[in-house]
Amino acid sequence: MKRSRSQFTNVLFALSLVALCVAVPAANAGTTTYDFSDGLQGWTQLYPALPTEDLLWQDWTWEGTGPGCLLAGGDWGEGTNTYFGRSPEFTLDAGKIIAFKLIGSQTMIDTPAAPDAIPVAAIEGGFVGVALRDVTTNTYLMWTSRTGTDFTWQANGFSAAALAPLVASAPAALYTLDYIDYDMTPGNGWVGLDSVNINAPPTPTIWDGPTVTFTKADYADWTLPEN
Repeated sequence: MKRSRSQFTNVLFALSLVALCVAVPAANAGTTTYDFSDGLQGWTQLYPALPTEDLLWQDWTWEGTGPGCLLAGGDWGEGTNTYFGRSPEFTLDAGKIIAFKLIGSQTMIDTPAAPDAIPVAAIEGGFVGVALRDVTTNTYLMWTSRTGTDFTWQANGFSAAALAPLVASAPAALYTLDYIDYDMTPGNGWVGLDSVNINAPPTPTIWDGPTVTFTKADYADWTLPEN
């Protein structure tokens, strides 16, 4: 039986509607690594505002990590500036983790201020750590900090289990990783960030810890050793 052109057009239109109704999962982006060996590598320095000689990136090597990391300007918590940096935007892959290393201080408070409320000037008892930001809502979904204050690099990050609900609910959503330091507690209010791996396999050699939100433990006085 011969079909008219209009019948074929209707069939094609119906098929296109079906295609629109079928959810297509976001393609895996693969692991993105930032070792900061040659600068910010696409991260944005939000505070201190540029131009300034007080740079977020420092050509600093310690305990086998380096050269280069995000560091609180080398003032070791004594200065009044907030240090605030942001990664390029990314999507999340199912079953993957976000891993990084932190050195320096444990945060003095459990929860960072909202992204738009991060103070330009540091305060005593402010937040130091890393947070996962939803680009669309401009809110922090989870955050973490170093456990204890010490002059050694500590593995940290967000586990596959913690990230799974985000991947399931919005597979194409965009996120950033924010480095935050607005604590000026003398000798304690500083943190370094290095070896960032986004969408990394959850292997023991990287990190697959259980943290979602950092809870402050007992805080002890600590003095920065000479380097």
